[in-house]
Amino acid sequence: MSTTSSSTNYEVIVIGAGISGLRAASELKNVFGLTKIKVLEARTKIGGRVQQDNTFLPGRQLEVGAEFIHGDINPIVELCEEHGWARRHIFTWSHGDGGPAEGPAPDGGIGYYWIGKEGKLLRYDDEDPDMKRCNEALWNLQYVDKDAAEADTRTLKQYLQDEGVPERMLGLACAGYGNTAGGTSDTVPASRAMRFERAWHGDGSELDPDFRMEPSFGVLISTLAKDLDIEINSPVKSVTVDTTLLDQQTQNMLKQQSIINTNEDPVATTKLSAPEVTGIPPCTVTTVDGRVYHSYRVLVSVPLPVLKDGDITFNPPLSPEKVAAAQSMSFANGVKIIMKFNRRAWPKNCHGVVCADSLIPEMWMNSNKGVGGLIEGQNCRYAASIDDEASNPATTGVICASCLANNNTNTNTGYASDTASLPDTSCPKCGGPSIAATSASSVTTTTSTSAPVPSIEDDDEPGTLYTVTGFIMGVRADNLLRENSHEVIIARMLSQIDTMFGKDATGAYIDGFVHSWAEEPYIRGAYSTPTFRELPDASRRLAEPHLNTVFFAGEATAGAIDGKQRDHPNHRAHYASPIVLHGAMNTGSSAACDIARSFGLPITCTDEGHAHFMPTYRHEGTQPSPTHADSLVQGDIKKSIKNLNTNYSSNAPRPSTPCSAIRRGAAAVTPRNPISADPVPVSQIVSP
Repeated sequence: MSTTSSSTNYEVIVIGAGISGLRAASELKNVFGLTKIKVLEARTKIGGRVQQDNTFLPGRQLEVGAEFIHGDINPIVELCEEHGWARRHIFTWSHGDGGPAEGPAPDGGIGYYWIGKEGKLLRYDDEDPDMKRCNEALWNLQYVDKDAAEADTRTLKQYLQDEGVPERMLGLACAGYGNTAGGTSDTVPASRAMRFERAWHGDGSELDPDFRMEPSFGVLISTLAKDLDIEINSPVKSVTVDTTLLDQQTQNMLKQQSIINTNEDPVATTKLSAPEVTGIPPCTVTTVDGRVYHSYRVLVSVPLPVLKDGDITFNPPLSPEKVAAAQSMSFANGVKIIMKFNRRAWPKNCHGVVCADSLIPEMWMNSNKGVGGLIEGQNCRYAASIDDEASNPATTGVICASCLANNNTNTNTGYASDTASLPDTSCPKCGGPSIAATSASSVTTTTSTSAPVPSIEDDDEPGTLYTVTGFIMGVRADNLLRENSHEVIIARMLSQIDTMFGKDATGAYIDGFVHSWAEEPYIRGAYSTPTFRELPDASRRLAEPHLNTVFFAGEATAGAIDGKQRDHPNHRAHYASPIVLHGAMNTGSSAACDIARSFGLPITCTDEGHAHFMPTYRHEGTQPSPTHADSLVQGDIKKSIKNLNTNYSSNAPRPSTPCSAIRRGAAAVTPRNPISADPVPVSQIVSP
């Protein structure tokens, strides 16, 4: 990464190296072929709210920020399968994440539910009728009629009461759902909960699983950042657009768009794969320390508080509608309390616990050997179930950490269902010890839902260190920090664990720390959260481009998911789920498509929300051509587009190909150069 200033005129400057900014920059470079992209990051590290601690727990990278992959139908899972990255399938316990799951995780792990006022610890499948009614009411949020949901003025608590959820379970809903949404059941709008549920349940199969990446999300961040020009320690002070230059560019764009929309001879429109661009870029980006950068487009991908607090000055100013949208949105703090233990003081099959009527509403269990069924790439490669650890030693054969870090994962060695035929403990790439050989045992699926709570004292594995992460959001997090020192917070959480599980967690405690995202100066919280004061179309307004030159991405723009927002001409929807990592990542993909379109590359978004390369004009009712798709997968994008348009008659079908198909193809992408000193003649934009 460069930390020096440059006099280069950039095609795009990306402000913010979090997941959305990195995703956008990566796709602009590797999918759309732009060659001059600069990423400016205010902090001393990249990744934004994706951050790891590599020293606290030997042998395990701990996620200090985003921790889970929610669902199995999203771009992060696609990348895991594409690159062969390992992940662990865990039980979904939180109601706000779609829990509780219907059955145990592949390693037999489950979720527990603590009813603090009664001192009761319940399994996810307990027959308590009140808990079952609460779970059912929360699950049914997704099925409320869309129009009725948008018109709903109730709080989540009022919705639950109307659905017949008993008073004794309202605290469970507050902990399991309200905490995830950054509030309480008294403050979360039922309408937003209904909208969230429709989005979240579109991200998973019927199993709706959750995962942790192995060894961490750091693999994802480093892959997205590969070969990008990133400058850290570069907080931005201002973004200025010279509208006199922009006017000429806008005229060029409108001129080309009018050609694209006509039914002229296809040969005459063949070479419109990039716009004519004058040599002087209209955008000037200035950092706090006075460095100046020039570009044709700017992508702003910063946390919501950076926009709300005016850290970046825009000239001309942002529209009043966009400012009002940002100011109406809430951004809640998130706190993690991470503790290390020398023995387990909770049930062996406990992946997580939701804690009603308690100081800490959620706790997540882990160890230096990992928790959950281990999966590599496209093949479900599991280590042994909790009940079978003694009889099935570590025999997973999953790649080692070195090969994983170096993306040395081409070998496809899936598991057979019979544990006797599992591969050995050696890494199939380099022959060294696999991750699983040092971190897990072999997994068989446990289906029993009626077994008693297992003994807490059994089979602590030699050399295993255990962790519990307390997670608390919003006002409760703020109050916790205001009223307690970090040492007192840890002591109170230890006492809560002792009370819930009836064993001496305090005696097994080694160390712990508290991380508050509000204390990160360039982030100031965890994520945007729903409130009644938020404008109905705030996410859409926040996502709209400024002067078709300054674009916006980030998790706060991921809420434009349905209804009128999805039908907006800018089509920012992308089915981006709010409050999840892949939702933020999708906004980067969507912004990259918008920027490519602004450069004149014919792009559209289908009703499914996926971006497509398009020919120079399109006829209704056309279908993709497999042959054309194959040629794009081979990477020769420009040649394919040119051949497509010269070889088809004016009334022939015009195929389109998903960007994801292109990303899976070869790396060869013919770059476009929209920043030459002189305007680029249309005849020279596509080379022979």
